[in-house]
Amino acid sequence: MHQERVQFETPVDANRYAQQLLKLDNQSPDYLGTAGWNFLQLEQFDKAIPYYEKVLEISDKWGSKPISFYNYTFLGWSYHETGQYKKESFIKKRCG
Repeated sequence: MHQERVQFETPVDANRYAQQLLKLDNQSPDYLGTAGWNFLQLEQFDKAIPYYEKVLEISDKWGSKPISFYNYTFLGWSYHETGQYKKESFIKKRCG
């Protein structure tokens, strides 16, 4: 399941489903990215951040890169929208 393919009636509905999936597997980068995306659609950037940070944390732990560059992009966007410019700059350097 890739986050760009997940569509439900509303972002609120989609988030409810993503939270249910995370109860089954809270280490799934796909499920975490989906939850983050749902918060972005609701413009709740502060709530999206922990999900994208967790994706990067898991990727680091596994010694891999996230499956999608959107994980970097959307985390950077969320940092920007919440005024966390130093963190945004770090993400830009990390994925660049």
